[in-house]
Amino acid sequence: MLITLTLSAMKKIFYSLVLLFAMVKPCQAQVIEQDSLAALDLYNSNFAGGIYPPPSGPVTSWPHLGIGVTGDRITSLSIGTPIFQGPLFLHSVANLTALKKLSASGCGMMCSVSSPSYATNLDSLEEISHSGNFYPLDVADFMAPLLSMTNLKKVSFTSYAALCCGRLTGSIPAAISNMTNLRSLNLSGNSITGIDSVFNCPNLESFIFTSNLMAGSIPATIGNCTTLKYLNIYDNLMTGTIPGSIGNCTQLRVLNTSGGNSFTGEIPASITNCTNLSTLILPGNFTGVNPIIQNIGLFTNMDTLQMTQNVSQTPHRIPDAIGRLSHLSNLSLGGLGFSGSTIPDSISYCTNLKNLSLGSCNFTGTLPEHIGNLTNLTGLYLNSNSLSLPIPASIYNLNPSLSFNISSNRFSFDGLEQLKQHFTNLASSPQPNISIRYYGNRLSVSAGGTLANNTYKWYRGGELYTTVTGDSTLNTTLRGTYYVEVTNSIVTGLTLTSSSIYVPLKLCPPTANVSFTSSYAGGSSFQWQMNDGTGYVDISDNANFSGTTTPFLELINIPSAFNGYLFRCVVMYGSTPYYSQVEPLKFETLWTGASTSNWEDAANWNCSAIPDSTTDVVITSGTVVLNSNTTIRSLFVAPGASLTVSPGVTLTVLH
Repeated sequence: MLITLTLSAMKKIFYSLVLLFAMVKPCQAQVIEQDSLAALDLYNSNFAGGIYPPPSGPVTSWPHLGIGVTGDRITSLSIGTPIFQGPLFLHSVANLTALKKLSASGCGMMCSVSSPSYATNLDSLEEISHSGNFYPLDVADFMAPLLSMTNLKKVSFTSYAALCCGRLTGSIPAAISNMTNLRSLNLSGNSITGIDSVFNCPNLESFIFTSNLMAGSIPATIGNCTTLKYLNIYDNLMTGTIPGSIGNCTQLRVLNTSGGNSFTGEIPASITNCTNLSTLILPGNFTGVNPIIQNIGLFTNMDTLQMTQNVSQTPHRIPDAIGRLSHLSNLSLGGLGFSGSTIPDSISYCTNLKNLSLGSCNFTGTLPEHIGNLTNLTGLYLNSNSLSLPIPASIYNLNPSLSFNISSNRFSFDGLEQLKQHFTNLASSPQPNISIRYYGNRLSVSAGGTLANNTYKWYRGGELYTTVTGDSTLNTTLRGTYYVEVTNSIVTGLTLTSSSIYVPLKLCPPTANVSFTSSYAGGSSFQWQMNDGTGYVDISDNANFSGTTTPFLELINIPSAFNGYLFRCVVMYGSTPYYSQVEPLKFETLWTGASTSNWEDAANWNCSAIPDSTTDVVITSGTVVLNSNTTIRSLFVAPGASLTVSPGVTLTVLH
């Protein structure tokens, strides 16, 4: 006999067999019919149709549902696939009346649902979690079905509006205080604007409220929540002050106010009541006394302390009591501005530290002598301070692979060569400009390190002039603005740049001729000016000046009394004045020692003239003996050179 079945009938037979398999499991208790039918209906309504294969095996093995069974009842359900149709989902779940834990995520599931009204049948429910699946709705309406569920301990409604349907808005309803067993509430990723009522929950321990973009301040009602242990309001737009009532939260262990929040004013002294804190992340532009730093020794359970940008506070140094925080593993105090303070050696007693960040703290001096005690460090950030040599030998006890940042301090290649060879992740760039000196006809800088490892790129007028290796000096008589960039073959990635210095044309006393050319040549008019120390004034053609209203100025028979005078040209472009490069006059005599060791012998000076009161004197080498009273403008004696003033003789240096 031929039996013909319709497709619909075949499906019914198949699902009946599946249900039978789900209910009758060898060596296991049977799942009651109500729960099995609800689970089958849930799967059939949302996963059938060729997208997913029909379920087989016991209900606990059905894919996409995450079913947990206790005895003969389905007590947990975890759904993570965004295929669900709202009404069908609600009908099926509402029949799982023994559910204690419900978790659902995915952007498609709840977009057509106005609230979790199905939950009103789930009297046993203790945990409910929905992620990324809300219809845009006022949070009070959305949560209404849950407010009378006294067994609920954990509620999590998190959304991601960029990917899903929308966010919960509005204020948390006052009736949330009726949820007397509520321990944990997570409302991250929404647009909720009022949270005052949350802190009236009598047994709330954890409140996570990240990425809501909420404005306003932390409500004073936080002091009502004396059971609170965990508060995370990261990435909102909250402002104002920290309420003093936070001191009532003596069980508080984690407080995170970072992200887009911008708290100001004074940190309330009452926060020192929260001695159970293990994680405190509290950035802000605070003023007054910082009670946390001042009383740091009270927080003996502290594991993570991050306070940044608190630039107007006292105390001005880290107390030695920080060494008592034996559990401390993460310390970040960037920007606190400990005025002129040194890093206390007591930090070296926090031997469990893994991350130490003290950037932009105005620290001076050297690294702590016993910093090598921090052998568990994986990150050490000391950038943007004024730390300098010497580097303590103990630092080489630290892990060579740690992330180590000492950029923007006062280091040269001295010490950095050895640090770079030990620490593979050393960040040392940039460092401040190094000084440049000019004497005789020689420019020189001190970049530290092994001279043979250093390469010096000298620039004149902004263009590369010459490159040398292993020599920190440059001999030049060419007028112009110079600076140098120094690199080191060991400390790669760091370039030390000198300040700029102008090398003038050196003139021999008693008189000299020189010409200047304006650095601006295309103007409509020109006027040269001179500054003798009392300010710039216009000059005109006379016996000493020619071309005073042209781009080219000639100085004729200028006396050494003009030493140090400055000249510039005012160039007009329409009605706008521009000022050319300032040109100084410099009368200088260089000791050669070509004849004797006597100062008074003109043959010993490069200008063949004995220095007078308007002359700068440079002695780069040799031995010089002064035998008569003499006045000069300035004096430079290089290391290794010798100047002896005979007994009874006076040398007067005016500058």
